[in-house]
Amino acid sequence: MLENFLEKYNGCVSVCADIWSDHWRMHSYIGVTCHYMNNTWAIQKIILAFRVFDDKHTAANIFRHLRIIFTEYKIENKIFAIGFDNASNNTAAIPTLIELCKPYLGGSSSSSSTTYSELESYLSTSFEFIEDTEDKKFDILHWWNEHERYFPILAMIAKQILSTPVSTVAVEQQFSVGGNILDPKRSPMSPKSLQIQACVEDWTKAQYRQQEIHQEEPYDFFKDDQPAESQTDNRGND
Repeated sequence: MLENFLEKYNGCVSVCADIWSDHWRMHSYIGVTCHYMNNTWAIQKIILAFRVFDDKHTAANIFRHLRIIFTEYKIENKIFAIGFDNASNNTAAIPTLIELCKPYLGGSSSSSSTTYSELESYLSTSFEFIEDTEDKKFDILHWWNEHERYFPILAMIAKQILSTPVSTVAVEQQFSVGGNILDPKRSPMSPKSLQIQACVEDWTKAQYRQQEIHQEEPYDFFKDDQPAESQTDNRGND
């Protein structure tokens, strides 16, 4: 289960959140994606929620929905960064989210002697970097994967920073998937079924590292989730 994995994950995660409205059933949805680094320094992205959000899009309601999601996945104290677009209601929710997500989000860096000693060692070490060429470019994630054992504290900080998304594109991609799922044929689909469809598709692709593969026609997990009166027979008659 994803909840168990995130609860046991020994590190911080970053999240992106945004709100989308469909044009068929006129529901709004809040989407949340989780971003983190695995043990081999590969950046991971997975959907946490794609949930109906028909309340007013106020800062208080955004905070309430995100708090529920973070609590369900037990990551409220593991969040390093939260990404929104610059809508005023989103930015207004940030102060209360910072309070919820302490000690990591908005917290101070460690100033222990161990960290200072490791930083001094890092700064005084001469590294050989391979210059960029057309055939081979410097891979910062690969570099940290090879040097993590020498600088474990700095590597932990690097994991948090390097896995932080710089935009809300990840969530917007899921809204695009939602739009593909909720086409004229599937417009009667319930909000709960749409959430399950979007999450299961993303989790399945994440398992096989296929999330970036474009798919014109997503597999319909709920092809029979339609009111009886909306279905047609093989001849196309009602």
